[in-house]
Parts: sequence; structure tokens; C-alpha cells
Amino acid sequence: MPSINLRVEVFDPAVPFDTHEANYPTIDTWHEMSLITKELRDKLPYVTEIEIGRLSLPGGMSMQVPIVEIGIKIGTIKIKSFKFLVVDEGLHDILLGAELIKNCFELGAPGKEATSVVSPWQEDSESLSLEIFSVSSPFDQVKFERYLVAFRQLYNILLIASGEIDIASVRDVNDLVDDDQEIPKELRLKISWVDSGSIWMGLKSGSMKTLRMMSNIFDASASAKLAQQVADSKKAEDEAYISRETRDATARKITEEQEMHNISNIKKSYDVWRREAKARVKFLDEMIDSVENEEIAGKLRKKKDEAILALVEQELIPMVQNIPKPREALDGVLLLPPPEDDKNKLNNP
Repeated sequence: MPSINLRVEVFDPAVPFDTHEANYPTIDTWHEMSLITKELRDKLPYVTEIEIGRLSLPGGMSMQVPIVEIGIKIGTIKIKSFKFLVVDEGLHDILLGAELIKNCFELGAPGKEATSVVSPWQEDSESLSLEIFSVSSPFDQVKFERYLVAFRQLYNILLIASGEIDIASVRDVNDLVDDDQEIPKELRLKISWVDSGSIWMGLKSGSMKTLRMMSNIFDASASAKLAQQVADSKKAEDEAYISRETRDATARKITEEQEMHNISNIKKSYDVWRREAKARVKFLDEMIDSVENEEIAGKLRKKKDEAILALVEQELIPMVQNIPKPREALDGVLLLPPPEDDKNKLNNP
């Protein structure tokens, strides 16, 4: 059986940022289903066995073994959830069977939303990553252009309202908000990459704080929320601990998100997003209220209202997939801190 000269990693579908590398992965399409050894499977302790399957053996024999549903990354291909037979041991930690290989070659086909191509840009810890779903297909390019303009305007308004940029006169508001005038190059919003095959973009800026505030305007995927919660805890020194309740709740939310963005539900989801987006900018209203110059504050409110209206009218639904982490947490391992009872056990064995 040929080994794969690619990095292969497995993960709990509810915690996709916590991956474990497989040793000596291989392909064997004689097996329909893929196999994982018990040793590697045990590194995902909160993934439960969903059923019993049958493992075919040479000579026409077979045996019953557990089946688990886990995520896998093969080079740049990421499959959010796939079934594996669990075997006691083997020369290879992972054996990729015919079904999984077929799934990889159907990348982008209808019903294969769980399979995608990923890059380091998507998981850049200093980037705000958005996956954007269109209500109609194909979508009108001019709507996407208007969407990006409105997004940049909101970002610039945040720069002013948060005090990152000083503005002396109300006459300067339009030039600054609409055309980036007087904004230092390092603070201007940049698109770090746009993924091919889908509307997925990464956004970077010298003001990570402003990017993080921008993420509050949009809904965040369950896995991004969990990763952010972990990074914000800054307790990477604790042992790896993710409660079953947290894991199961996150898994349910991810399933709901996938269903929400099915073609049959996208229009309904868009109507909900439009209503909620307008409510999410309340924090920006409060920031604008803190601007001392009332004339400038009034102009910013008007520009904010125009930008948010333009944003929600373009028939595009954004989902935050990655939120910039605090710089202090970038080198930390993304681990959930244990509950107090278990934390005490760790500290007092």
C-alpha cells in the first residue's frame, strides 16, 4: 500500500482547530470505507461511536468494528465530517478508502459542502475570514462590489469612533470614510486573499482591534466562536479539556449552520440576517455617541446608516469563519480551560 507524502490530520468536527497528525497515512481502495487505528482515534475522546460496521478481511472473512464520524485534512483538502471504521492497530494510523477518495474528486459538487479546499490564509490568526453565501446563483458582480464598499466604510467609521484616527472637521468625514484619505497605509483595510470556487475572503489591517469589532456585526460560525473563546481565555497552560457538553452543543450548532445555508433555506436565512444585522450595530452607535464633536458624530451616524443599509441589501449572507486572536494569545495552544472542579483536580492530583 502506498504511503501519502502529504500531511494528514484528524479532528473532532466540533473542534476543527485542534488537529492530530496521522503517522504513515496510506490509500487502499480495496476497502470501501476508510480506517483509523484505535490509538489515533483515542486522541479525539469526545467523538462518540455512532454505529457498528463490518470490516472486510482477506480471504472473504469480515468482523464487526465501531464507526466514528470525524474530520480530516489531507494536504489542502478538508472534509468536515466523514465515517471511519476503528481498527485495533496497524502499520498506518489512517487508511483512506474508496469512498473518501471519491469524495475528494467530487469537490464542489452539490451535496458535498462538507468538503473544501483550505489554505493557511483561511486560518491566519491575524485575519478576519468571511464565507459569503449568495441568495441567488449566479450572483450580480455589482452587488459584491457594493458590499465591499459598504464593508470598508463601516470599518473606517469604527476607526474614527474608536479613536484610532483623529478627525478635526466634519468636512473630512466623507473623504476619510469613503476614500481612505488621511488613513495611514498600515490601518487601511486590505483583502489578504479571495478563495477560488467560493465567496470566501480574508481581511487584514494594522488595527486587529477594529477587525475584531467588525466581526461583531456578523454571525460567527460555532467553531470560530469556540476558537475565539479559547484564545481569549489565555489559559493554554491548562491541560487539554473540552467538556462533552461544550463539544455536543458546538456540534449541534455546526449542523444547524450547514442546514441554514442549504439552497432550500438560504432565502429564509437571508431575511433573518437582514433583521439581525441592523440590531448588531448597536455597539457602533454607542461608540459614535462617545465622539465629542456632535457635528462629526451626527455625520458618522448618517454614514453608518447608509453603509449598513447597503450591506444588507446586496443579497449576500456573511458568516465569520475566523476572528483575529489577541496578539498575546497567538503563540498559545487553543485549549478550552477546564471547569473549576476539574481544574482543582489538575492542580491537586
